[in-house]
Amino acid sequence: MTNLPASSRVDDIIAAAGDLAQRIAPGAAARDLNRTLLFEEFAQVRTAGITSLRVPLEFGGPGGSVRQLFDVLVTLSVADSNLGHALRSHCNFIESIRLGGDEAASQRHFARILDGAIYGGAHTETGTVRPGVIGTQLLEAEGGFRLNGTKHYSTGTIYADYASVTALDHRGDFVSVIIPTDRAGVEVIDDWKGMGQRLTASGTLKLNDVEVLPEEVSSRRQSDLVGRYVASFRQLHLAASVAGSAGRLLQDAVEFTNKHSRSPAISQAERSRDDAFIQFAVGEIGVNAYAARALILDAADHLERASQAIASGAQDASAVVLQATLAVAQAQLVGGNLALRSANLIFDAGGGSATFSDFNLDRHWRNIRTVLNHNPLLHKTRVLGDYYLTGEVHHLTEGKSI
Repeated sequence: MTNLPASSRVDDIIAAAGDLAQRIAPGAAARDLNRTLLFEEFAQVRTAGITSLRVPLEFGGPGGSVRQLFDVLVTLSVADSNLGHALRSHCNFIESIRLGGDEAASQRHFARILDGAIYGGAHTETGTVRPGVIGTQLLEAEGGFRLNGTKHYSTGTIYADYASVTALDHRGDFVSVIIPTDRAGVEVIDDWKGMGQRLTASGTLKLNDVEVLPEEVSSRRQSDLVGRYVASFRQLHLAASVAGSAGRLLQDAVEFTNKHSRSPAISQAERSRDDAFIQFAVGEIGVNAYAARALILDAADHLERASQAIASGAQDASAVVLQATLAVAQAQLVGGNLALRSANLIFDAGGGSATFSDFNLDRHWRNIRTVLNHNPLLHKTRVLGDYYLTGEVHHLTEGKSI
């Protein structure tokens, strides 16, 4: 694939993502029910070149746009929202490297990614007073460093070749450590207890006296603009997973209505698909799926402009990044509520048998609700309301998730 023209390579990756989605979609309900992790599916993601889509042209990559990436992520998430979600750390890592300004690091990591390597992430720790408090230690040792600590929410790392870890050095400064996941002392544990997104493996990463080489350590001092951009990028990735669930709800509602459901006893229709109220429910699910995806792609365009503004050093880059942050927050808020609405409506369309565990239709509500709980919609709504009323941008410009 690397010898093809850039446009052809992007088109091929997008087509391969569509083919992959069709192959894996039929098994999604059973995988969730049986907690069958996505090792086979991730092997196919590597083969399809999906993980290299955003590698820039100047580093030998396809040079795909933010919009193209998010279109692929929604497509994969329609098939299985766990798959799209579990790529979050990898995609975020690429964006950070693209705008990080370290030529040597970019060459090294992009070469690995073009060879099929996947990057996971482990930054958050549990048991702390507030999110963002770090206890993981990187201490100097002979020939390099030693890394010790325990991380949680290590989404996708169980499928990854490398892990990006946030730690504190001997001065108490934040550092980024990139290590192979198969190195001695690294243990990735699938102990995620969430009711949804069960296959993202968002559990524990244990680091037991792990050897770290000097070239695997870097400062986490990103510019404010890059930090703000990648924070919004990460949030849109979550929203893409939710939009995928909204799309799958439409597919499942149509299939279930045509194959399994019966019209209600008081209905005048002999077939459920001819019942006016079931048609109404499925119609609204379809509209919600369309809107959720459209919001993702619109916000992706804002992120593309923000990325380009940062890379070019545009004078209005801060304002462009702010508009992207607003677009992402609004897409999350509206798309999340629409998806939750659809997750309820599918049971109005399906009737009593829709609750049977072998259909596993409740996974959609569990998955959507789990994603949204990590960034509460009520808080997001308040921040937006404050901005509309007063122009307050503090929570929109501090580079944290809103």
